[in-house]
This record gives sequence, structure tokens and C-alpha cells, in this order.
Amino acid sequence: MQKHTESGAGKYSYTQNREISWLNFNSRVLEEANDKSVPLLERLKFVSIFASNLDEFFMVRVGSLVDIMHISPTETDNKSGMTSGEQIKKIYGAVPKLIEKKRQIYEDIIKELNKIGISDVLYDDLNASEIKFVNKYYKNNILPIISPLIIGSHHPIPHLKNKNLYVVSLLKNKRNKSSLGIIPIPQTLPGYIFLPSGDRFIRIENIIIQWAATLFGEYKTIENTIISITRNADISFDDE
Repeated sequence: MQKHTESGAGKYSYTQNREISWLNFNSRVLEEANDKSVPLLERLKFVSIFASNLDEFFMVRVGSLVDIMHISPTETDNKSGMTSGEQIKKIYGAVPKLIEKKRQIYEDIIKELNKIGISDVLYDDLNASEIKFVNKYYKNNILPIISPLIIGSHHPIPHLKNKNLYVVSLLKNKRNKSSLGIIPIPQTLPGYIFLPSGDRFIRIENIIIQWAATLFGEYKTIENTIISITRNADISFDDE
């Protein structure tokens, strides 16, 4: 019997890369969130599961690939023949599409929830009585425990905790020099507060971002955004 030996890309035709396969699995979680026959709050849970899964994926799997890329850049995956750098490139190509899909699904769910009276509102959506309520909550419960930081030529970058939320502001001083302002969102605060109506709520980060311009003294706030850092959680035995 003639022995058939495959070489090159052909020998990987029946296997697939583990990391890309996992992303395909997480995409199927999003499909559950997009299923109109699933109850709305269950769909919202699937969006949350997708996001949590993706965080863990970057912390562990992508973290491991980054370490391998630095230590042994030519080492290849025995299932796909790709180096760690090539796998990372594939991952970075696939993830933005999934994030956009998640955003669209989340917005669709929120619109459906709005129809039945459950609303995730921005500060600009508040009416006069709600603004008074939120501003009082900010001054009594948020302002006393937040610690704004400024990063500039004379201010080192602080350690940003894994998966914690931060309001980041682009600042300019009187000489028109740019700096970054960072407001860590305390983990002791709830993720959101319900407004007096009981069916509308506002997220804490959207309250803080509204007041960000008042927190950096003479600096002028140009724009604000919200970020979260996902850190490499791969365990290094050498460090131990």
C-alpha cells in the first residue's frame, strides 16, 4: 500500500486552531442573545456571558500567546501550523467584528426593554426631578470617594486595576499643553442607580463622566471616554 504523506498547509486541512475555534464558540453565545424567542433578560445575560468570556480569553489565552511570541516567536501550533504572532493577528482580525455584533445586539435588547418600561438612560435623558436626584446622589455618595489623577510629563502613569472601569479625560492647561485625567470608578459603588420612577436607571460611570470637567481644577476638559484594562493573567512559574 502506498503511504500518503502530507506536507505544508495540506496536513492541517482537518484540524483548526484552538483559539479561533473558541472565538467561534463565543460567537454562538451571541447568537443566543440575538434569538428573538429567548426572553429579553435572558438575552441580556447571554450578552454579559459573551463579554465575560472574552475578558477571560484575553487574560489567559491571548496572554499566553503574547508570552510565547516573546520567548519563542517561531514556535508553531501543531493544529494549524501558525506561530503565536500569526494567531494573535487572526484573533485581532476577528474580535472587532464580534464586538460590533455585540453592540448591535445589546442596543436592540435595550430598545425592546424600553418598550416595556425598563430604560438604561444617559444623563442628557434625565428630566428636571431626575437631574436633582442624581446630582444629590453624586455629591453625597460619589464625590467624597473618587480620586481623580492627572498623567503628564511630571506625573507617572498609575497602576490600572484589571477589569476596573475608569473615566479618562483629555485635558489642556492654560499653555495649551495636553494631559490625561483618570478617574477610577470605586468598586464599592453600585454599577447603577434606579431613578425615583423605579423603572429607569443610570449607570454610575455616566454620572461621573458628566461631572468630569469639574474635577481637574484649572485644566480644561476636551473630551471624555470610559475604559477598562484587561491584563495578562497567564501564570509565570519563573516569577513564583
